[in-house]
Amino acid sequence: MTHNPIEMLQADHAEIKRQIAGLDALFANGDADPAAVADAVHILLHTLDLHERREEQVLFPAVPQVGPIQLVLQEHARLKGLLDKTREALHAVRDTPGAESQAALRLATQEMGYCLSGHIMKEDQIAFRMAEGVLSPEQLAEIGAKMADLS
Repeated sequence: MTHNPIEMLQADHAEIKRQIAGLDALFANGDADPAAVADAVHILLHTLDLHERREEQVLFPAVPQVGPIQLVLQEHARLKGLLDKTREALHAVRDTPGAESQAALRLATQEMGYCLSGHIMKEDQIAFRMAEGVLSPEQLAEIGAKMADLS
């Protein structure tokens, strides 16, 4: 079975966007239920972890490490910091519930979602196109098979 790695990563992106929209919806009517937010964040973290491993361990090492690839890898480091900030805000809501901790959690999830949105656009429109331009169909199939093994 052949796997297209770019299609796999773009499917991840669609799922990540769906999960971010779900997080936003949890805050739509004021304070969000911390348990529901925790569940949504944990699912998102799992999705992001697999996606990041597919990129950083499989696709990006096979592509020349030029500007666009370096940029998205730098953004991965920034996104990890935002994910940590979201985890910390989530713990603060559990430990000291209230308007202030809820606002911090909402801000953390919004910031993470905003950054992910821009990052996804850069990957889809620049980094992935670059990868398709420099990798042969055989290389792409091999990369796709390796990515499927990470699931």
